[in-house]
Amino acid sequence: MPSTYCNSKRREIDGALIRSSSNPLYTNSACALKFKSDSYRFWINFESWQVADCDLKLKLFFTQSYNSLMSSAYYNDPDVVLDCHSKPTSFITPGRYLTMRLEKLSNTGYSFRIVLTSFKEKSNWSCPKSHCGSEMMCVDRDVWCDGVRNCPNGTDETNCNMFSARRNRNSGGMLLGGILMLFGMVIVAFVLLVWCRRRRSTRGQVLDPPPGGYTMQQQPLYQQQPMRSYLIVTATTMLGVDRTIPAPQPPMFPTPAPLPPQPMTGPPVYPPAGMPPQMTAPYPPQGPPPPYESIVRGPAYS
Repeated sequence: MPSTYCNSKRREIDGALIRSSSNPLYTNSACALKFKSDSYRFWINFESWQVADCDLKLKLFFTQSYNSLMSSAYYNDPDVVLDCHSKPTSFITPGRYLTMRLEKLSNTGYSFRIVLTSFKEKSNWSCPKSHCGSEMMCVDRDVWCDGVRNCPNGTDETNCNMFSARRNRNSGGMLLGGILMLFGMVIVAFVLLVWCRRRRSTRGQVLDPPPGGYTMQQQPLYQQQPMRSYLIVTATTMLGVDRTIPAPQPPMFPTPAPLPPQPMTGPPVYPPAGMPPQMTAPYPPQGPPPPYESIVRGPAYS
């Protein structure tokens, strides 16, 4: 595990490999690792423990709750203390929380390799594909065939050729499915792009109606009124040639209404003595105007 895990938050794991490090930057230091079992308990296997410096101590805290886990490395007494005189083999924690605290004064004189495995008891859980053979333990499938012994009898590292082939097939199927999904998304995006471009290019154009379809004829905004006909007059010119001369019709004006007679006001006006009285016609003239008559010249002189 990397050194950045020291004195950090708890880690929920299926399995872990802890090895010693001789980093000169951490000569005099204390490292506390907090773990939570993904299942129910931890199996701690010491593959190697070679400690010549008796100032080095590894303290193990077995806790049952998260609150006690956070304070165990600083306020509680350790359940197990390992030093240069210890020859540990393995431990099984009573609960799902574990704290490991390493205290040292130098970076030389020690070497160890510890394997942590989270497991369930087979008596309470059925695990036909991930049990450790005759052992009453069920471990996660992620720790099988990883080069580390996570079962006490080592059954997790047997028949790894078959397990690797099955895992490769599953990985290949997932990879193929991802490629096909990506290819389908590219096709859908291309079809949408073509459709959008065609829709944009046809916007604003007038499409021809289908054959035999109904078409609405556009009506003119206004209809031109027929022109008035002209009066055709045949006249004989002086040279004896008959011509047809179009004569315009007289303008059609509305007949004005007659005005009522106005009474005369004021004193009467009499003409001077010796002059005959003048006859005045009423204005406006009563009745319609006389009809328009065409002037026809007389016969030409021969």
